[in-house]
Order: sequence, then structure tokens, then C-alpha cells
Amino acid sequence: MSVGPVKCQNCRSLCEVTQIAPLANEADTAFGVTWRCDECAEEFIDICPVGPLVPLPGLCLNCGVSLVDDCCMDCGMSVGEAELFFGLWDMPKNDPVGYAVNLLNLGRARRALAVLNTHLLSVPEDADAWMAKSEFLRQLGFVDARLQMLRGAMEAGAPVALLISCGIALFELGQFEEAIQTYRDYLDREPSGEWRAVAMGNLGNAAKSLDRFELAETMYQRAIDLAPSETAFYLNYIRLVRKDVVLALELIEGALEQQPIPEMRSLLLEEKSFIYAEQQKGLEALAAAEAAFLLSSSLTARYLKGRALALLGRLDEARQEMNAVLVKDPGNVDAARAIKMLTDGLGKGLFGTN
Repeated sequence: MSVGPVKCQNCRSLCEVTQIAPLANEADTAFGVTWRCDECAEEFIDICPVGPLVPLPGLCLNCGVSLVDDCCMDCGMSVGEAELFFGLWDMPKNDPVGYAVNLLNLGRARRALAVLNTHLLSVPEDADAWMAKSEFLRQLGFVDARLQMLRGAMEAGAPVALLISCGIALFELGQFEEAIQTYRDYLDREPSGEWRAVAMGNLGNAAKSLDRFELAETMYQRAIDLAPSETAFYLNYIRLVRKDVVLALELIEGALEQQPIPEMRSLLLEEKSFIYAEQQKGLEALAAAEAAFLLSSSLTARYLKGRALALLGRLDEARQEMNAVLVKDPGNVDAARAIKMLTDGLGKGLFGTN
């Protein structure tokens, strides 16, 4: 199972994958693939080992344990048996990574990982292959295994650009100082690298998480200088300096000049509405929120529109906007809180400066 097409054990009809998920009490070493038969609705689960995080000669392709006399002492597979089990004899040579990603999409995760690992044994510098493994582990929630794999990949000969992914994994684990050092390592080793703007922006995020605001601001500025059309850098910088209203609004206008994509412009206008609302400027907040909603119809823009209407004393209209948010997103805490306070008659005072 999870290697080739799966047939139902009862009616022999082909099954489709319904879920790939971690297993309880298995740490980051195994995952489950659930298959469902469309004919009889029977479900089956395949328990799959993650395999070697970093493929190296002498490791079992199936479970990652060291081989003894070409045989795995854990799962019992020999090298030849593993190649036969995973069907590696017909692995395409022109695009093995694309082939593996397609296998993952079909639920054939064990074979996909074996294909990627076999390819990386001979081409350890293939960043796309490492990234495919990294993304699979990220989706499983295997954060420690993902970081271990990325670090091992660097030692095995992966490109320097993979340090960006290492930094992201460290950030997600809350290891902000280590993330900063990883991004600096990338910038030292690739001072003209294509990912330097991303490294600077991400370094700024890690610095902000450590309350190192001057460093964060410097990194955001440098990232924007290198990639002025990248809205994420502006947004992170704006959120850092929100209390400096003049600077924040200047940044928003500068970003809007650079950004033609409606969804990105909407995010910037949402920030603009929020900043004006914090300053009790209802008319300006409403104009920005309405402009954002016209571009993307986002729930955030709709909530901000309701907030601006409340600031202007148009409480019935504010309530309508908040209810519209809750229809689409019943679990929206901010909208639910706003409805309660509008209903309790607190009105305009709810949306004043925090």
C-alpha cells in the first residue's frame, strides 16, 4: 500500500487516498495513509515509516536504519528487495522530483519518498528534491524531523539557498536567535544570492520576535530596497511601526505604488483602515476598508468596514457587517465580540484606541 495503486481488500475495487496524517505516539518516525473504496466504502490505513531523513549509502530506503551486509536489521529488506518493493527500476530520469510530487498527490507517499531519496543519493545538490521532502514533512507537522533533514542536507551537499528553509523551520520552532544566525550565514555565503531579500525580511521577523526592533527595521528596509514590489516586506515593516502613524501611512502609500495585484493592494488598504481606526478617524477608516473590500471581498476588510461604521455611530450598519462576517466564518472571535458589544449598547466606544 502507498507504493502503487491500492485495491480494496474486500471487493478488489481501486481505492482513493483520503488522508495522510501523523500517527499518535510515533514521534516523527511514521505516518498513516488512509484509503477508501468508492464501491463498498471500506477504509484501510497504511502505516508508513518516514525513512532516512538524509539518504546516505548504507541506509535502508524503507526505514532509514543502517544496513548490515546489504540487509536492514529493522524491516528485514535487502537493497534489492527495497528497489523491487518501491518499483525503482522504472523511475524516470528526466524529472524524478516532479514524478515524486505527483506520487505524493496520489497518496503513494512511500514510493515518492523512496524516489526522492534515491535521486538525492546521486544528486544531493538538487534543491527541489530537498524542498519536496521538506514540504511533505511540514504538512505532516514533523517540525523537528524537518529541521534535522534540512541541516543534514546542508552537510550532504545541498545548495546554500536551503539555509532559507532552515531559517524558516527554526523560526517556526521559536528558535529565533538560531534563525537570525542562519539567515546571516546565508547572506555571508551568498551576498548576491537571489534569496537575499527573503533572508533579510525573514531575519527582520526573527529580530522582531526577540524585541530587537532596530535590527528588524533595518532588515525590513533593506529587503524593501532589494524587492520593492514584495508586499510582505512592507506589511511586516508597517506592523512594526504602526504607532508611528505618519511613517506607517507613508509606507502603505509607497507599497501601493509598487503593487498592481488586487489582493495585495487589499491587504495594504486593510492596514490603512486599521491605522485610521486606531486614530478614531472613522471616515478615513471606512474609505480604506471599502476600497479593500472592493478589491478582494475579504472578511477582514468587511470586519474593518463594520468597525469604521461603528466609529461613525452607524451602529445598525456596523452590526450588519459583523453578522455578514459571522455567516462566512462562524468562529470569528473579533466579529462575535463586536456583535455582543454592539448589542449591549456600547456602540462607538468599542472601537476606540486600544
